[in-house]
Amino acid sequence: MQISILLAQQIAQLFLILIMGYAVVKAGLLKASDSKVLSVVMVYLVTPCVIINAFQINDTPEIRKGLLYSMAIAAAIHVVLLGISALLSRPLKLDAVEQVNVIYSNAAALVIPLVRALLGDEYVIYSCAFIIVQLILLWTHASSLLQGDRALDWKKVFSNINMIAIAAGALLYWFRVALPAPLQNTMSTMGDMIGPMGMLLAGMAIASSPLKKLVLYDIDPDRLELVDTLCGSLIAKLDPECVYFTTTDPEKAYTDIDFAFAQIRQGGMEMREKDEKISLEFGVVGQETCGPGGMAYGLRSIPGVFQVIDDVRKYAPEAWIINYSNPAAIVAEATRRKYNNYKILNICDMPVAIMLSFAKMLGLEKYNDVDPVYFGLNHFGWWTHLYDKSGVDRMPELKEKIMKFGLAASHDKHHSDPSWRHTWENFKEILTDFPEYLPNTYLQYYLYAKESAEDMDPNYTRANMVMDGREKDMIEQAKLIRESGGKKEANLNLFNAFGDFIVDVACSIAYNNADRYLVIVENKGCIPQMPYDAMVEVPCYLRKWGPEPVTIGNIPQFQLGMMMQQVSSEKLIVDAYFEHSYQKALEAFTMNKTVPSAKVARKILDKMIEANKGYWPELH
Repeated sequence: MQISILLAQQIAQLFLILIMGYAVVKAGLLKASDSKVLSVVMVYLVTPCVIINAFQINDTPEIRKGLLYSMAIAAAIHVVLLGISALLSRPLKLDAVEQVNVIYSNAAALVIPLVRALLGDEYVIYSCAFIIVQLILLWTHASSLLQGDRALDWKKVFSNINMIAIAAGALLYWFRVALPAPLQNTMSTMGDMIGPMGMLLAGMAIASSPLKKLVLYDIDPDRLELVDTLCGSLIAKLDPECVYFTTTDPEKAYTDIDFAFAQIRQGGMEMREKDEKISLEFGVVGQETCGPGGMAYGLRSIPGVFQVIDDVRKYAPEAWIINYSNPAAIVAEATRRKYNNYKILNICDMPVAIMLSFAKMLGLEKYNDVDPVYFGLNHFGWWTHLYDKSGVDRMPELKEKIMKFGLAASHDKHHSDPSWRHTWENFKEILTDFPEYLPNTYLQYYLYAKESAEDMDPNYTRANMVMDGREKDMIEQAKLIRESGGKKEANLNLFNAFGDFIVDVACSIAYNNADRYLVIVENKGCIPQMPYDAMVEVPCYLRKWGPEPVTIGNIPQFQLGMMMQQVSSEKLIVDAYFEHSYQKALEAFTMNKTVPSAKVARKILDKMIEANKGYWPELH
């Protein structure tokens, strides 16, 4: 009875600590990301201290026998769990993460404090015997399972701090080496933290998973059904407790939401194709966000984005709207004028795609493994520095590699198609001509407008490539899922691009992480030579109250001149929208660097007006 009471007390204490971890995150005293620091302390200090200290015990035949029994039982338990996982993985369609969760438990944080409280310190070594078996399997079997086809990195296995701790503890025990009392006492004190810290981390993890509802909204029911087919089963599997549904009703979509992720394409791919082909008809770059095509798209996008914002504000006045809709620079200027961008953040994933290529060439894993210094407008900017997490500027090294090998394509499948390969190849040419900074890839259309237009097929543009590539893949994936009765899962790697960036941005705002990202904000002196109200793309720390931009300072005349011309073109096209002004639209088209003359600008504009009837405001 006494043991039961003690056990209940210890379990209660641990779960109270879990609640504390949950509470400090929910109260805003700590951020969810702060748990990373505690995790490092747990893995690299606390657990090794527990393991090594557990071996600081007098060697007796009973202990040796108990250790062997404990390890044998631990091995047997894991063999059984491995068998259960193997049996269940196929019928239940368990992925690698789920299989690992079936097999491996949080034995250390929960069990060791209970053993210590109920049985005493001398019994901790038997718990450690279980943990040792588990750690060996975690860093071999579990690691291999999670990495898929990738070969196991044995160097990482044997250099892992806890594996080293196991080896050190065993050697000390085998040779009967007793650590000095001060050191042993210190390690014992650190080891005492394993239970409280483990449960604190668990509480923080629970608090950092607040996704309660996910709604997919579209005005097109057929497209909505397509996306639902791809995403529905995946969401149910990843988070079965999350409320998930699709709707064409904005009230149902936006009521009681915290974030709205907006990505629209007014006129669909059909109008994109017209934008590109009309421009090319007159020898001008045919591209969806640059040149006349970008301005045509912008005039279509503005009313659609406004409608989204108005609907969100009607049903969720304080929700953050994270806008992915192109052309982001023009849309951002329009939302600034109408809404002062209150809880509206315009972002673009192209810098992420490029930084992923940078990271790849530098031997880094993720785009945010580099901390960029960048200035410009959307699809129109330059990197001046690229710092890694140790604070080293990797720009010189990267420049050297690009000049030698060219820019590597990112991981996305469709960024390896011929059009994108050409873009990556052009990066080296831009850097050769203008070596001071690393350019955004879209600068190719402005710096080499004539050559870019000549390289494009006026009968088969990027819109056609997307329809025959990413869009076709999506439709085929959905068809396969429907034909399999939902048994086949979507291969999102075929068309995921860099959608995770929008989630990273939202998390930084939601949790007040103050993570640093490239986003589009009002200048307000970030670049002193640029207009105060220009929408620039610069590094920002994203807080709960919004972006805090980094001051860039004065920029060189060449980049300044190009940016002033481009921002003038963008502001004029937004003027044209609000004023219904043909003259302002003509000035915008003429001002754009991709257009060779006012006569060409007028011809393109007149044809765009005809093609965009029903989408554009009437210009007069």
